[in-house]
Amino acid sequence: MASVRVHPRIHTKHPEVSDEDIITAWNGFICRTRRVAAYDDNFIAVGFDAKGRALEMVAVQTGDDDWYVFHAMPATNKALTELGLI
Repeated sequence: MASVRVHPRIHTKHPEVSDEDIITAWNGFICRTRRVAAYDDNFIAVGFDAKGRALEMVAVQTGDDDWYVFHAMPATNKALTELGLI
């Protein structure tokens, strides 16, 4: 299982999303890909938390299986489209 750290700023914008929600969604992502262009080191993913909510997350890889999630919120059509899910 991946080691996942969560940026505390996420909770300022999205207090309904907890660290546990993000970690669960990241570890069980349904789709993840490296972003292109100016965000070459960023990965975008969509996964479900324990409440069944689809979350979009953006992270950087900090080690072999270590991740730092700096953006997370309920999944948007923009993120789902970027991942080819809609």
